[in-house]
Amino acid sequence: MLIVRDALEQDRNFILDSFRHEYRDCPFVGELPSSELTKKMVTVLTSKGPVPWNIKILCDDEFPDEIYAYVIYCLVNPPVVPWLHVKGIYRGQGFGKQLLTQLVPKGVIQTPFLVPGVAPKFKTWGYQVHFRPYLPEVITLNNGVLMPHNA
Repeated sequence: MLIVRDALEQDRNFILDSFRHEYRDCPFVGELPSSELTKKMVTVLTSKGPVPWNIKILCDDEFPDEIYAYVIYCLVNPPVVPWLHVKGIYRGQGFGKQLLTQLVPKGVIQTPFLVPGVAPKFKTWGYQVHFRPYLPEVITLNNGVLMPHNA
């Protein structure tokens, strides 16, 4: 049976590696080195704010170490969703939609990392995506604090 669990410390490398691997070829990244891309995600994940960051994993309860999908989100107003990942072999089965719609209210969401083609897909799920590529820099300027942004 599929379950949603909290991410564990041993999931961190998979999360950062899968993010860096998928996002590095996006047109928004340009010539940014992989190490800088990872640093931007770590900046987001270690920021403080009015509510905590959540990283949730979708997996089978009998094989909890096999990650099918994960989502990183913070329920500020509007919510910030830096990344939703579905492992390649599990794509096209509705796992991303299931995970996101179960955890993040439909409506406007913000993201500092956007893969082309995702916003239209999210729209069919009931989300309006606002791309905020400068979010990691804003967090750094605010001494590591995620400030809510009215969309």
